[in-house]
Amino acid sequence: MPMPRRSSADVLAGLLGGALSALLSGSAVFAASVPVSLLASIPCLLATTTAPNSAIASADDKQKVPKPKPSAPPPKVKAGEKSETTDDSGTDCVDSCFGDCLMGFTTSLFDGPTPPHAVAPATAFASEASRWSVGSEAWLVAPTAMDSVGLWDAPEEPDKPGFELGRLPHGSHVVVVETHAMAAGFWTRVRPFDGVEPNGWIPSWLLTEAPAPKPAPPRPPKPDPRWGVRLLFGGAGIGPSDLDVEYSNGGVRADVQYVKLLRKQWISGFGFGYRNFFGRPKTAYQSGTTLDDPQESKLQTYEVGTRAGQRYGDRSGFRFDWMLGPTLAWVDERAKLDVYTVVAPNTLVAQGHRDDALGRMAGGGEFRANFGWYLTSGNEWGLHAGAFMFAWEGHGVHSLATDFVRSNIHGWDACLSYSFFR
Repeated sequence: MPMPRRSSADVLAGLLGGALSALLSGSAVFAASVPVSLLASIPCLLATTTAPNSAIASADDKQKVPKPKPSAPPPKVKAGEKSETTDDSGTDCVDSCFGDCLMGFTTSLFDGPTPPHAVAPATAFASEASRWSVGSEAWLVAPTAMDSVGLWDAPEEPDKPGFELGRLPHGSHVVVVETHAMAAGFWTRVRPFDGVEPNGWIPSWLLTEAPAPKPAPPRPPKPDPRWGVRLLFGGAGIGPSDLDVEYSNGGVRADVQYVKLLRKQWISGFGFGYRNFFGRPKTAYQSGTTLDDPQESKLQTYEVGTRAGQRYGDRSGFRFDWMLGPTLAWVDERAKLDVYTVVAPNTLVAQGHRDDALGRMAGGGEFRANFGWYLTSGNEWGLHAGAFMFAWEGHGVHSLATDFVRSNIHGWDACLSYSFFR
């Protein structure tokens, strides 16, 4: 508790008390040689102010007086307790006067009025206040670029929820019209730079001194692929039964095709194909007096065709397309023959070896189905299944299987496919 301010008289009394204490401390040495009983009686004599004048002896007269009895030592007083001894001696007076003077002096020097507590400067939002002064321009920064900033009727307080007056989009140019610092943060009231409404309060962390950089324009969606190239490689089989027996081991199929992706899932293609079958002839061909015995045979087709169909797919990457169209093929069969002469009744005489070949154009058609998986960068891997047919009729002139076929040539394909689309 602050001490009351003392007057100049108190200060003067303190100074006099200090001087008196110094004087008394100097006379303490002289008083040490005087008996205690005499020291105890002197203050009492001085303190007696009501004695008659006749009882006071002059300084030059000496008198005999009874020897004073030695006084008992004063009782010890514990710290914080007041002595109960009511001795009328002058020692208590001197001690009391000295203590009061010393206490007054020290109190006047050191116990002045308590200064008020220093108030810490409010620097928590000093930087915000200097940054966002009234009239300064700013730009709004929404939590996300696609969001907007709400303007409130008052700074937000836990016990006083406000209501929203309006919203401004991310990056809006605004002007600060009022500021307010509170425990929850530094708030500013803003309005549009080129208007008055809407205006309201927002926390200062939603403001920036420079406009936010404009986001890069979104990349246009990658257009759907419009064309591609498809490669096929696999195996094939051929019929009818005459060819199926001789070429039962099957053959090899290769194909390259240009693919055009049209609207509404339509697809078209144009390409070249190749088939190669290796045969083991099971029959011989006799004419008059000769017998041709084929040992090795080979059937090849070279095709060119155009097709059209539809293509389907989903987001998982699965693709399916089918195409159907006409085909023009060059059918070529060759064989190595052992030649014999037939001698009656059933004797064969070897005549040597010769080669026989047959080549003819044939028209037909083909159906294709492709099951693929579309990967990134326009790559697609899949499985291809197809069927083909060529219009054909054998003439029975050559010692070859195809020249004795009485129906159309047909067959099937099973291949791996790879497609590249752009």
